[in-house]
This record gives sequence, structure tokens and C-alpha cells, in this order.
Amino acid sequence: MLYGALDSERAEIAAEIAECHIAREPELWKRYGEAGVQRCKEDASYLLSFLSEALRARDAGLFVAYLRWAAVLLESRNIGREHLVTNLRLAAPLVARRISDEEAAKAADFLQAGIDALTQGDISAQQSHLDGDAPIDGLARTYLAALLRMDRSSAYSLVVRALDEGVSIRDLYLGVFERVQYEIGRLWQTNAISVGQEHYCTAATQSIIARLYDYLTVAAPCNKSVVAICVSGELHELGLRIICDFLEMEGWSSIYVGANTPAADIIRLIVREKADVLAISATMTFHVQRVREIIDAVRQSKLPTKIIVGGLPFRTSPDLWKNIGADGFAQNAAELPDLMSRLGA
Repeated sequence: MLYGALDSERAEIAAEIAECHIAREPELWKRYGEAGVQRCKEDASYLLSFLSEALRARDAGLFVAYLRWAAVLLESRNIGREHLVTNLRLAAPLVARRISDEEAAKAADFLQAGIDALTQGDISAQQSHLDGDAPIDGLARTYLAALLRMDRSSAYSLVVRALDEGVSIRDLYLGVFERVQYEIGRLWQTNAISVGQEHYCTAATQSIIARLYDYLTVAAPCNKSVVAICVSGELHELGLRIICDFLEMEGWSSIYVGANTPAADIIRLIVREKADVLAISATMTFHVQRVREIIDAVRQSKLPTKIIVGGLPFRTSPDLWKNIGADGFAQNAAELPDLMSRLGA
């Protein structure tokens, strides 16, 4: 596997990066203590994970996008982006000695692209996803406020009242649930909310969506089915649930199996259900390799099932879905009808 050492020796390389970083700035790490040292190793490991997947995808933009995101996250926690830059510079020789000269040259280019992005130009947090003065914007903001109060009951009541007043379920999914989820991620990135709040808000919305099934206007069955999965390790499954509900509204049968399902079981399920489409979601770039492995396994089985993918890595890198062998990609649930039409599914 190309750049395989970045996976097999990641922990060792990350520890070396951290040790070198600590040796350069001992006073800094004395201030942060042992927890800070451990976090330094974790940050180096994440950096290597994103680097290896970006290299396989042949897309430096994937790596740079992660670094920009990480810089905002760290600066919101009073850790300057220069620490990321230091890790990038330390990584170059440590990575190079473990891979081929050709791979090392490409890795050096990606690492330099990251350094340039962090040292040249402005990096700032993304603007709120809930700006705007349309009624759906106000509903989204009020819904988010209820979640942040950890008042799931009020959030559910808001949603039901909106449906009773004529807001369509599709507008609710796209204009409220999806955008609020993006905003929750932004708030966590900028340290405005804790990881506990982020998890609560996500779980609350999943629960609310589950209670809205009776509000779905389901078309006549079209005798088509989709198997929907998240890759191993994924925690954020909300987007995939929305995909399944949208397809059910179009008359599809959806089989949602969530995360951590082995490839062999996925294939058996596709065969048993005669699934027309396999939908795979990945939130983190370093899980794209797992998506690739699942796609390869399905292709080797010679099944005619179409495979579509979605999630942040694919929104960041427009051609990534092609590079890993998928048949198509949807930015969000609103694009599904056109995508399915193009695929003949």
C-alpha cells in the first residue's frame, strides 16, 4: 500500500514528533503538564492520519483543509498555530526515512503546502451556518437554542408546531436539522460548547427525527432499496439517517445498519435485500481508506449495486469519490433525486 508506513508506524512517528517538539519548547510543555504532552502526541497522530489519506487521494487540499480547521480549533483554546507549523516541519524528515524517495518527495510537497497555508494569509473561523432572515433561519436558531439548553422536549415541540403550521418535512430536514448540525460542529470547533454538549445535541436530533416518522409523506413503493452504512469508528450518523428518510419519501426501502459493520456482512445484506444502492458516509478524512476497502470488496463480489458516498471529505475534495471507485456523490439529501436519476437507480 502506498504510504503504508504512515499507518503502520503512525504511533511511533507521532511519539518522535512530540518528543522533538517538547525538547524544543520544554517550558511550554511544563506548563501543560503530562496531559499536554499526551495531547501533543495525539495531535501529531491526527496530522499523520490526514496526511496519509490526502496523499493516497493525491489531493493536498484535503490536508490543508484539515490544518485550517485544526488551527481555528487550537487558537480557540489559546494554542497558537505555530505549534502546528512546528509539527509539520518536524514530521518531514521523520516521515521521509520510512517511505520511498518518490513518496517522500510528494509528502514533502504536501507538508510544505500545509506550512504555507498556516503562515501565509488569514485563517478564521467559518461564519455561522444559521445567518439569514428567512422564517426557516429563525426556526433553526430557536431549535438550536433549545438543544443548547438541553431541552429536547421544547426542541421537539418547536419542530412539531412548525410541521403543523405548514413547514415541509424536507425543509425541516435540510433547513433545520442539517444546518443546525453543521453549526453545532462549528461551535465545538471554536470552543463555544463542550464535547458533551455536542454529543447531547446530536443525540437529541437523532431522537427527534426518529419520532417524526409518521410525518413522512411516503410515495408509492418503487421496488428499489438502499443499504446505508457509516464506516468503522464513525460517531456522526445523522446525515445518513436523513438520506434514508429522503429515499423512503421517494418510495425506496432503506436498510440502515449504522457503523462498524464488516464488509462481508454488508455484502451478504446487499445480496439478501437485492439492494440497488449502497450508501456510505464518512465524516473524517482518515476514514476514507475504510470506505475504499468496502467499495473494493463490493466490486470484487461482482454485484451490480451502485455505490454512492457522502460526508465532509467528499465535499472538501470534489474528485475524491471517483478516486476511491464510487459511482456517485451527493452534497446533501436534496441532490439525491438527480443523482439517482443519473445513475439509473
